[in-house]
Amino acid sequence: MRAHLTRANLTEAHLTYANFTHAHLAGAHLIRARFSDANLTHADLRHANLSRANLSDANLSRANLTHADLSEANLSGANLNEADLSGADLSDATHDEHTRIDSVIVSPETRGTWW
Repeated sequence: MRAHLTRANLTEAHLTYANFTHAHLAGAHLIRARFSDANLTHADLRHANLSRANLSDANLSRANLTHADLSEANLSGANLNEADLSGADLSDATHDEHTRIDSVIVSPETRGTWW
């Protein structure tokens, strides 16, 4: 079953280890949410506000993050392989040597990239 949480307000939610595979979270408010070790594979996070969210060690592979706000998010150890970050804001987002970014999709509007 796929979660349908479009435009949901999950600000400061504790979602560590949650499984949001193929979840619909477009436009959701996820400010300061804790998604460490969560599975967000193939999640629809278009226009979601993930500012200051903890996404450490989260799996965001193939997630749709177009125009998402990831400013000041913790992406340490996160898997962003094949994620679509077109137009996303990664300003001041943190990452480390374990953050995976193979085949990430970006556009000229993507802000704050470090690669």
